[in-house]
Amino acid sequence: MRRGELLNLVELMKNASQSQSTIDVSSKVESLVEDMTYRMVLGFKDDRFNIRPSIQEHVVLVGAFNFADYFPCLRVLDLQGLGLRMKACHKVLDEFLEKFIDEHLRDAKESQVQHHRDFIDVMLSLMESNNTREMHLELEHIKAILMMNMLAAAMDSSSTAIEWVIIELLKHPRVMKLVQEELETVVGLERTVEETDLIKLSYLKHDLEAIPTYRLRH
Repeated sequence: MRRGELLNLVELMKNASQSQSTIDVSSKVESLVEDMTYRMVLGFKDDRFNIRPSIQEHVVLVGAFNFADYFPCLRVLDLQGLGLRMKACHKVLDEFLEKFIDEHLRDAKESQVQHHRDFIDVMLSLMESNNTREMHLELEHIKAILMMNMLAAAMDSSSTAIEWVIIELLKHPRVMKLVQEELETVVGLERTVEETDLIKLSYLKHDLEAIPTYRLRH
């Protein structure tokens, strides 16, 4: 699934290059990560559902400067309105997740054969089979894991990291050239990079880690 989504993006960028048209790489990378996340976590990819604005709002609010962090007595006043905005954001995301968890529960009851279509199915099966003292899962836990560990982390952190790498390579043409040469040598030009290739791309790994240090030195 991920390979297919990535190939679609590469093909789109290739066509844009050939026609010399402008493309918003950041937007395309964000859409790629979002589509893959939807399919892996929720089991679907539908343009009618877009929770990215709510997730972005949530990330901004979590990192926003809050007077109440320094003066707890002001928390009840919510002078900056952060608490109200967070509650509204949480309500949207909670209703979204509640809807899809309910759909998965209904599908599981109607189906005679147990199958794992996506991450929610796996979590629900764990909730049913592993409710022990060591591992006690409830629906609220599943929603929290989906929200913070899967959706927010995937859509925000992953796309930000990819964009950062692309920007750093563009800012360092020498590094980009060497990375391209290693890709041509190790992978070749006849196929796409696979996950099994990553361990062989020593320069790519080493130099992307070294870019921050290089920038500080120069």
